[in-house]
Amino acid sequence: MEAERLNQWLNLAATLGVIAGIAFLIVELDQTNRIARYTAEIGWRSQAIEINSSRIEYSETYAKLQADEAELTPSERAQALMMARQLFNFWINAESAYDLGLISDRSFESTLTDISVSLEEAPGLVPSFAYLLDAYKMDTETSIVTKRVADIVRGADN
Repeated sequence: MEAERLNQWLNLAATLGVIAGIAFLIVELDQTNRIARYTAEIGWRSQAIEINSSRIEYSETYAKLQADEAELTPSERAQALMMARQLFNFWINAESAYDLGLISDRSFESTLTDISVSLEEAPGLVPSFAYLLDAYKMDTETSIVTKRVADIVRGADN
């Protein structure tokens, strides 16, 4: 009888230990997820800073791109294409991170706003984005980013 009662208490203690272990594991996983999300947000913001720095580096070209009908040299056209490619990759990376739950709704909304603002601010980039959409046969139906860019590019054509 004593052994049976002791066995019940030991089983109860073991069960409570397992439950406590599972609870600890859940807390640790949540913390790991929060750290991953924070790391992705910081990476996203660092990319944005890098892009803005490149606008400073190519400020003369960027100033020309702020005109609707930008008169560009071949070198400046190449710079415009690289700027467009860099922005597109940044925006698509943000969409992928958002789809994976690594950046917040607020950060992704900021990305979508950045698309509109960037192309409004530098309409001379529109031909470069039109080229990229066509050259890479980008999916404008399921990707929010490419759809937004395509809508702006098509609007600029009209």
